[in-house]
Amino acid sequence: MVFLIDHSGRAGNGFFLSIFDQHPEVLTCHWVHYIYSYIITEFGDSRTFNSNKAYQFIIKHSYFRYVFCRLDDDVRERLVRFGGDPSSQIDRSKANAVFKEIVLSNKKISRRKLIIAAYFAYAVGIDRDIKNIKDILIADSAP
Repeated sequence: MVFLIDHSGRAGNGFFLSIFDQHPEVLTCHWVHYIYSYIITEFGDSRTFNSNKAYQFIIKHSYFRYVFCRLDDDVRERLVRFGGDPSSQIDRSKANAVFKEIVLSNKKISRRKLIIAAYFAYAVGIDRDIKNIKDILIADSAP
C-alpha cells in the first residue's frame, strides 16, 4: 500500500516521520529525505542499474550518508540543522557493511531492492527487530 501526503513549503515531514519511528510495525528514518526521487534524478527511470554506482551514490550523495558514514563534525552539524540527534545510537559501520554486502552482491540492482536494502541496513544499525515491520515511511517529493 502506498500513501502520499502532500504539503506546501516546509511542513515538518521529519517531525511527522519521528512520530512513527518507534512503532514496531513501521520503519522510518526521519534523517532521510528524497531517496526515491534522488535515485530517479541520478539513474533515470531504468528498473535496474549498476550496483557499484548505486552504492556509491547512496553513501556519498543521498541523505543515507548521515546513516552510513562516520559521524564527523559536518554530519553532526547537518543532523542538528534538520532536527536530528547526532547522539542517536547507530552502528554506522555495521549498517554500511550490511548495505554494501546486499547492494554489491550482484552487478545490477533494482530501485526497489536498493531502497529496501538501505532501510534494512539502517534497521540493523539501530539494532531494530525487523520481523514485525510491515511499512516503511519515506519522506520524498511526489513525482
